[in-house]
Amino acid sequence: MRRILRNLIDGGVRPSDPRFCDVKYMRRMCTLNLMVLALLAACPMTVGLLLLLLLLGGGGLSMIPVLIVSLLGVLVYAGIRHGLPLESATHLLVTLIMAILAERQAELGGLEMVGQAWTYLPPIVAGLLLGVRGAAVYPVLLSLQIGAFAFLQASGVRFSIPIPPDNLEACTAGVQILCAWAIFALVAAFLSARTTRRVRSRSSSPT
Repeated sequence: MRRILRNLIDGGVRPSDPRFCDVKYMRRMCTLNLMVLALLAACPMTVGLLLLLLLLGGGGLSMIPVLIVSLLGVLVYAGIRHGLPLESATHLLVTLIMAILAERQAELGGLEMVGQAWTYLPPIVAGLLLGVRGAAVYPVLLSLQIGAFAFLQASGVRFSIPIPPDNLEACTAGVQILCAWAIFALVAAFLSARTTRRVRSRSSSPT
């Protein structure tokens, strides 16, 4: 099981591969793979929460965005294993997640969206993987998205929240708790990959 897990995290890069000795590349590879796997692991919990809300009467909530995120995560992970550049994979994943979250924001209340904190997740992912310069565009895009919703709502457009009022507090708490754990998983993936690659580089260096 440990070998399988390591293969998943390392993207199938073998010690004989020249990329294996590139500590910076492998650290980014491990971080991105761990983040994708963490997001995929969070999807079943999100689906469970949405199913509960549907049973409680929140008929406007859809499983489609969650399923799209899961599919995109699998495709990005497969692309990385088959040579997709890490920077391109990161931009692709972050951009598509931002687009899906914008759709969810329109469906779940605009600036009063349940789980508003999720919209800040893509810039965090980009920052951990791309650094300050590579990730700078995503806070700008998020600011434009927030500004667009603010303009629309100030102009009279209303984004309804399709959750029964009696269940709104429980839904908000559940979504925010999931977001907190998602952020923890992303940061843990970054720190774990950095520590693992540092240990490996020391063990592989000549004494």
